[in-house]
Amino acid sequence: MMQQAIKLGYNELYLLGCDLDWHVLEGDEDTNHFDRAYEANLEIHTEDRAKFNNELGKAMHDLIAKWYKANGIWVFNATVG
Repeated sequence: MMQQAIKLGYNELYLLGCDLDWHVLEGDEDTNHFDRAYEANLEIHTEDRAKFNNELGKAMHDLIAKWYKANGIWVFNATVG
């Protein structure tokens, strides 16, 4: 969606809900999604996967911010906290 926004001519992007706060599941409770049907395979949520998702997400945010800033596009994190 970010690429599409740039193609449409936007030069400021506000990210909401990209907070890099992936949690390990406790039992069957998935606190990572607002809709329980979103993630069907609950047993794949391990501590390693949570760490990987958070680290990969941060690396992608850093890469996007670096490229966009160099091209005059601003990305803002609008997630609470």
